[in-house]
Amino acid sequence: MTLRYIALGLDYDTYIKTDNKLRYQFQLHTRFISNYFSKAIRKYKFDTNGTFNMISISLLPDNGSVETKITAINVLETYLPFDQKRYEQIKGTEDCSYYLELLEQGFKKASEFKPIPLDTLLNLIGGI
Repeated sequence: MTLRYIALGLDYDTYIKTDNKLRYQFQLHTRFISNYFSKAIRKYKFDTNGTFNMISISLLPDNGSVETKITAINVLETYLPFDQKRYEQIKGTEDCSYYLELLEQGFKKASEFKPIPLDTLLNLIGGI
């Protein structure tokens, strides 16, 4: 199995219950980044030894904490705190620095759990 997908979003299970509108809005603002990284990483054909084909960076409220794990649908899912104030400041602008910071932190955290092409992913961030 190769790494084919990268996703950044608010944790579905948490925000679907509390603020689905915010979750959906965040998704609309970050989908282009997930698409860009998904297409870019496929060129490297990174073999994951059959354990996952997607890295998902799920954001939780500041007080939330969940360990990185492989989910039943072949996803390496890692969790980070969501800074809603930072998000509110940049949403609707062309400033994607917060999203790129989240990706960098998420990739580093995921690499502590399973081998991933960390250098490649960080270089992709640097190339933007």
